[in-house]
Amino acid sequence: MSRNLVSYVEGALESLSKGISLSEKDSFLVLSEIFCGKTSHENVLSLLRLINQTGITHDEVVGFALAMRKGMSAIDIGENAVDTCGTGGSGLERFNISTASAFVVSACGIPVAKHGNHGSSKPNGSFDFLKSLGVNFELSPQNVKRIFDETKLCFLYARSHHPAVRFVGPARKEIGERTIFNLLGPLCNPAQAKYQVIGTTSEQQALLLARSLQKLGTKRSLVVCGGDGVDEFSIGNPSEYYDVSKNAIDKKIWDPSVLNLCLESNLEIGDGATNAASFKILLNDKGDDKIIHLISINAGAAIYCTGNANSIEDGYNMAIQCFQSGLVQKQVERFISLSNSL
Repeated sequence: MSRNLVSYVEGALESLSKGISLSEKDSFLVLSEIFCGKTSHENVLSLLRLINQTGITHDEVVGFALAMRKGMSAIDIGENAVDTCGTGGSGLERFNISTASAFVVSACGIPVAKHGNHGSSKPNGSFDFLKSLGVNFELSPQNVKRIFDETKLCFLYARSHHPAVRFVGPARKEIGERTIFNLLGPLCNPAQAKYQVIGTTSEQQALLLARSLQKLGTKRSLVVCGGDGVDEFSIGNPSEYYDVSKNAIDKKIWDPSVLNLCLESNLEIGDGATNAASFKILLNDKGDDKIIHLISINAGAAIYCTGNANSIEDGYNMAIQCFQSGLVQKQVERFISLSNSL
């Protein structure tokens, strides 16, 4: 990209219009420039469209992620927490599995720093779910850390920790399709969690995320493409996932039949409010057992990812025991109470 042009963004538009993808360095410079707030809406919109048309690359994802990380409001809770933030985008009505599993994993005594946001097109995001549960997430970093120290759990609100993303928000909404930013949320945890379970809806995106995670530095991450077109481990069909570490990316398959779980995964679920009401019923030993299995499998994957279980199945069994013992219910009630007391 020529440095003689007026801006990095304009240089990027010229390159992309010729079908030339951006380098990691140029991607970093382009997003850093946009985050200064002086790029026109039309240029941001054109940039996102051209990146989609050219095809999102590993270098672009890493460069954009580094720019987002540089501009984010970080929080220090240590590096041993696991994040369960996915990319969404299945287009299906779905339960807030990754958010519910965060309560389960932390109830098992494993630290969790769950990154998330409101739904982009429907009120079905993780923070729509949390709001309906009664969680107060408008907290200072000091109070987030205080609750984490007591519960081994924190929820990190993307809008609070990534204020500069507001400069691309209108363009993302207008474009009406998934963009590179759908891949960036899981890569930009404000607590810089080194363990992650990331769900996405295509094998191509899963490999792209796996390579990006390795380049950005992860202790261990699992990137899963669910067997039913969902962005999480499935209870209905085998799920493919990449097991990512510093030195390796291994493609694996997990089959729910190992737990004698080949269940229909068409669950009666909906937006965040509906799912929160269903979750409260589940915590009282009522409701749809399939949802408990689905939450527990994904919680089990997070437990396995951190090295606290020898397999996803062992992690699943730990999660189920947490449900049955009442520890999950106590964790949810305690977290809600603490969040509203500060």
